[in-house]
Formats: sequence, C-alpha cells, structure tokens
Amino acid sequence: MKNRNEIDEELSKEIKSKDERAFLLTNLLFKEDKISWRVNLRTIVDQIKTIMSFPDNDNQFTGPTIFLKGLKSPLVAEKFYPEIEKKFTNFEMIEFNTGHWLHAEEPQKFLQEVTKFINQ
Repeated sequence: MKNRNEIDEELSKEIKSKDERAFLLTNLLFKEDKISWRVNLRTIVDQIKTIMSFPDNDNQFTGPTIFLKGLKSPLVAEKFYPEIEKKFTNFEMIEFNTGHWLHAEEPQKFLQEVTKFINQ
C-alpha cells in the first residue's frame, strides 16, 4: 500500500464506518517511503484486555461526572450502568446519535456538552 486511499480501501473490509476509518487514518505517518502508525499498536494489542476492563476496586468518585455515549457504539452498554453508578455516584449520561467517535461525528454537540460541564 502506498497511500491513504489504498489503506482506507483495505480498512473498509473490516470497518464499515467511513468516519471511524477517517479517524484511524489520521494516525498514519508517511516518512520517506515508509508508512507507520503514530500509536503503539503492539502495546494496544498486548494490553487490550486491561484497556477494555473496568477497575475492580471499591473506589468512588462523588463529584460531578459526565459520560458521553454514542448510541451506535456498544462500548458504554447499559449492562455497565450499575458498576458506573457504584463508582461515580453523581454522574450524568449524555447520549449522541453517533458511533464511538462522537467527538468527530458531532463535534458541535460534543463541544457544547463538554463546555457546559466544565462551566458548571
């Protein structure tokens, strides 16, 4: 593969969302005749279970907290709400009609919600 379009075409075989692929492609580095990833993929692959797990402890945060959830993403599933409620006793779930990359798919709403939270 020699360019972003070829890589996008290959990614499209596994990742159907054009927005997700576009986000991933921002992590490509083109240097001399080599293409590499900005992120350390080996570490992500090696640590994916840890990255995707929820902390197994009794710690709680009682301050205001927001969770931003893309309704088309399975990553903040309702089955996790009881654990979220235990660890974050003062949280609000804000839903976006997006996939996982809500900041890229709805940047104005993302900015509005985060700004509102920070300014409260």
